Amino acid sequence: MLPAELRNSAGGASEHQPGITEHHQPAQFGRDAERAKLRSDALRPEGWTSADAAGLPILPLLVRYSEVRAGQIDHALRVTVPSTQRGYIHPATHFASSSEDPNLPPMGLRLRLKATFSLAPFHGEALVVLEALKRYGLIVADTTDAAQAMQALHSTDLAESVS
Repeated sequence: MLPAELRNSAGGASEHQPGITEHHQPAQFGRDAERAKLRSDALRPEGWTSADAAGLPILPLLVRYSEVRAGQIDHALRVTVPSTQRGYIHPATHFASSSEDPNLPPMGLRLRLKATFSLAPFHGEALVVLEALKRYGLIVADTTDAAQAMQALHSTDLAESVS
């Protein structure tokens, strides 16, 4: 059950989400909890993470089948990589590595296809995704044991019900 301060009058989640601060003193949840407004487009505070290591929202960076079917993706896509460096670039607000290796990407790094990359050989769904990668790119959002090119939601997933 949600703590009282996180419930709305109907008993569900409120517009706030608990976030963990950098200082670690005992509190109700084992660490100090702060609130982040979910109805804001502001970045999380510096040093805050989220469900992904970079502190980025996940849903807005996913490929939705409805977008591919409609023939256009008008936003950057998230990508996970095996390792990152100790650092981040906005819009990321957090890093998840102790590595000082400058050859590793920082969280929040945007990667795009070169303007000279020819999309002529591609068609259909692949072309829609590649056009988005050329225009908006990928944003390094998390680390994983196995690199995943992108993450997507199927047409029956949450993105379809909220878009």
